[in-house]
Amino acid sequence: MTPMEFEKYSIELLKSEFANKGIEKLSFQHNIIEKIDDEDYQIDGEIRFTLMVIEYLTLVECKYYKNPIKREQIQVLKDKIQEIGAHKGIFIST
Repeated sequence: MTPMEFEKYSIELLKSEFANKGIEKLSFQHNIIEKIDDEDYQIDGEIRFTLMVIEYLTLVECKYYKNPIKREQIQVLKDKIQEIGAHKGIFIST
């Protein structure tokens, strides 16, 4: 499996978890570029949905690594969440 295939596989897993939950306006996207001010952020995936008339954005970061994930990699996702204004983040790794 390539890293890109792992990203797509991870997004499909998340889709199956959200299926039939009665969530409004649910959408999943893969490989998104978010432009904030003068900076571009590459996002492996994003989930948008509405719950009780509130719109939510969750960022998804996928890492197909052999080695353990380091704190710095989680910090990058945290920074993206803050800069983009997302509500949550999901980090998926092998």
